[in-house]
Amino acid sequence: MFGRFTTAAREIVKEAVAHARACGAGAVGVEHLLLGVAAGDSAAGRVLHELGAHELAVEETIKTARHEARLLGTLGIDLDEVRASVERNFGSGAWRQESHSRHLRGFTPEARAAMGNALSHGPRMGSRSLDAEHILLGVLDAGGPATEVLVSLAVDPAEIRRRVLAELRAA
Repeated sequence: MFGRFTTAAREIVKEAVAHARACGAGAVGVEHLLLGVAAGDSAAGRVLHELGAHELAVEETIKTARHEARLLGTLGIDLDEVRASVERNFGSGAWRQESHSRHLRGFTPEARAAMGNALSHGPRMGSRSLDAEHILLGVLDAGGPATEVLVSLAVDPAEIRRRVLAELRAA
């Protein structure tokens, strides 16, 4: 699968894995892929920066959402309801953070879908390789937690898509 990835695309996946481990997530989610794109110096990363979704903003939004979900449980709110919401928003297994272990169980279903979407974007656009822009488009297609992060930052996913597609056409 990674044979068609450019250096930038590989770096995004490495960043996503590192961020997932650092925050104690059980698996790499679409929000981590978004963070990986935001951390890079690709055209896709620059689009995110220009629109206000730079690395620190994305990372803080992810941390805040996870922290708020844990706090609700300590306040006597129905933990099953909170757990279901966290799983919906951050992917399967997100509730069971592995704070003592940095072992990841791979990618969440949403992140796998995003990577599959990314792989299909390249050929449709006449590219033989997969780049950062394709990953970002795949993340936008997958929706879920990454889209929620963008909305929290008042960044319009449709505007990101428009700008990334313009960058790809110009390349």
